[in-house]
Amino acid sequence: MTAAVSTVESKWDTNLNSCVITSTNSIPLTAVYVVTMAVDFIVLVLASIGLFEGYHNRESILWTILFRDGIIYFVVAFTSNLVATTFIALNLNPVMGVLFAVPACIFRSVSFIARLTWG
Repeated sequence: MTAAVSTVESKWDTNLNSCVITSTNSIPLTAVYVVTMAVDFIVLVLASIGLFEGYHNRESILWTILFRDGIIYFVVAFTSNLVATTFIALNLNPVMGVLFAVPACIFRSVSFIARLTWG
């Protein structure tokens, strides 16, 4: 993720008194998100197959834990990364390219930490 963040260039705007994104190199940023999404999707599919093959045993504690901690987390992670990747790949303007990168990281972190602390 550090390599992807270094592809954003910004400058100080004296009129706005703030830092403004001037350009982004969307190729490394898109690559990072596509690889992350691919891994998340593979784990999501494998976990789903394993869970639904054992669907008749829904009352087992293992089934409940895998559904709650696995499937839900990977759906949230994949969806948030899909939104971020779409806007990065569209390359509408420099700000829109990185607009959803931070929320995607936050959603992944919060859903992971929530499972560790509240589970």
